[in-house]
Amino acid sequence: MMQPIITLYRSIVKPSRTLEYGHKANIGYNMTKDEDSSFLGNTTYGMVAILADGMGGGEDGKKTSALVVNDIKSTLMRIELKKIESTLKEKYEIISNKIRENYKGKSGYSGSTLICFLIEQRDSEFYAHITNIGDSRVYRLRNGKDLQQITIDHDDESGKLTHWMGASNIDFNSIPDFYHFFPIQQDDVFLICSDGVSDFIADEEIIRILKKYSPKIAAKKICSIAKYCQKEKRGKLEDKYRRGDNITAIVIGRPIRSRFLIIIAVIIFLGFLGFLGLKLDPYNLISIESSGLPKSSLTVTPLKITNVPIVEPTNQSSYPTVTRLPSVTPTNTPTNTPTNTPTNTPTNTPVPATKIPIINPTVIGVTPLLTNVPVAPTDVPVTPTDVPVTPTDVPVAPTDVPVAPTDVPVAPTDVPATSIP
Repeated sequence: MMQPIITLYRSIVKPSRTLEYGHKANIGYNMTKDEDSSFLGNTTYGMVAILADGMGGGEDGKKTSALVVNDIKSTLMRIELKKIESTLKEKYEIISNKIRENYKGKSGYSGSTLICFLIEQRDSEFYAHITNIGDSRVYRLRNGKDLQQITIDHDDESGKLTHWMGASNIDFNSIPDFYHFFPIQQDDVFLICSDGVSDFIADEEIIRILKKYSPKIAAKKICSIAKYCQKEKRGKLEDKYRRGDNITAIVIGRPIRSRFLIIIAVIIFLGFLGFLGLKLDPYNLISIESSGLPKSSLTVTPLKITNVPIVEPTNQSSYPTVTRLPSVTPTNTPTNTPTNTPTNTPTNTPVPATKIPIINPTVIGVTPLLTNVPVAPTDVPVTPTDVPVTPTDVPVAPTDVPVAPTDVPVAPTDVPATSIP
């Protein structure tokens, strides 16, 4: 019984040794081309997420963002984390030169933003390595209420980008707010997104989604809500109201403990307490008192009676009271003592019921057959010749059940019979 409770407690309280993630992309409202590219996978040291938002429009934007993701992905799979900042700056410069070379001598031009999110795992602890160039963003929700934008947008006051992959004459050693490193706390949840999300969804809505849903469901919710906001022309920037944008959302965090799991834990805990209550309360008094009945109305019958003295029957006039019939105390104590010796002379005078009970004190255990109401004798006396009774016909009462002669006075129904010599 204890092992399931311990396992459930550890799954709720102890920090998870893994991270969950959700990854969802959408072309956006009223868009014909998807210029976003992204990747999410595992490495030997943890997890890596890459997001690139292509620029230039049409096929050029998609080709550029795909080139950025594919080239940087192979580097991150075998990167040395101690030199991650310098290594990525060198790699970013190589990729930017490749983009410019592809459009050398052409009328068109293209570029891309880039987010690299690396998670380093050390036992049950996690650490984040983040690099950023452009206006794609990384949000962090902490304590279920504090939403912080970790990265900064590399743009000017008008919203025009100042740094991006493929930009001419860019110095990667001078990119502001390029690299971030910090430990991941137990309840941290991260959102990596393109501007198709950040420009349209309010921060309060992002908090609600990340707090309520698991990473996989949260990524889907964010994409669908971002597209709805684009359709309804809701957003943070005026120029976004007239058009949509490509949508990409990656959500990373520890497994969210379901509310149903907590409810199940409470039910199991209460059941365990009830089990202990039955062990400590064999008569189940706890459940009886909890039903609302007054305690004074409860009658507890012991399961075993011990140390009860055994009363032997005696010839004395006092006997244990019979509880099955109410005890009746006669008002007139009979003074006549009946005798076993039959008389030859019958009498025609009726005998009052309250004075002469037919009880032989020498015979123990005669069980009365009548009720508490005395019955008067009949008016016609019985002569000795009517019912001849010999002295040997007197029945002997059983001795098994002692009955006190004073408990129930019984009136005779017939005249005492006499014997014929």
